[in-house]
Amino acid sequence: MTRVSLVTGVMGIALSIGCGVTEPSSVPAPALTTTSSGWTPDAAAITAGIVEELRVVGLDAVVAERLNGSPFTVGMQKVAFPSTDHNNVYVHVFRTAELAADEAARIDTYGNLRPKEGEFQRVIVDYIGRQSFYHRDRVIARHGGCDATIATAMETLFGSPVIVTSGSCTFWPASRETVGHGVR
Repeated sequence: MTRVSLVTGVMGIALSIGCGVTEPSSVPAPALTTTSSGWTPDAAAITAGIVEELRVVGLDAVVAERLNGSPFTVGMQKVAFPSTDHNNVYVHVFRTAELAADEAARIDTYGNLRPKEGEFQRVIVDYIGRQSFYHRDRVIARHGGCDATIATAMETLFGSPVIVTSGSCTFWPASRETVGHGVR
């Protein structure tokens, strides 16, 4: 790029900013896509709302750390229950209800996301214990564990699970609730 074209480009940008654009741009806006570590701007607020809903139904829930989103295309926020071992909820907030519904419909019996036609399997997660997946509006929530009180609260907030894996209710130490984000 020559210096003249660079200066001309910068001046054009400065003029458009200074004068303001009054008509829609002819350049299409980028598509709203998500990645395995992507976060919607309101994910923290939505997760905090779900924690409040869990508290209203009598659970001692707290927002914990953020994690990658495997197997989903958005990151997840962990919701912990300090009074119970080996039971957590993981909240995935999508940009639109349609994106969440699409991925919820593709959860297989192992708790993984079936690829869309023509795509390859992105990731396979091996869960040690039972996982229950719930869907509501823009959220997919996963309850990792078998605590009946938490399961009842999740059904109260989200309805029946989309899928429940056949995993065991006998767990390893809490730090080993899920294993691997690689291919089996």
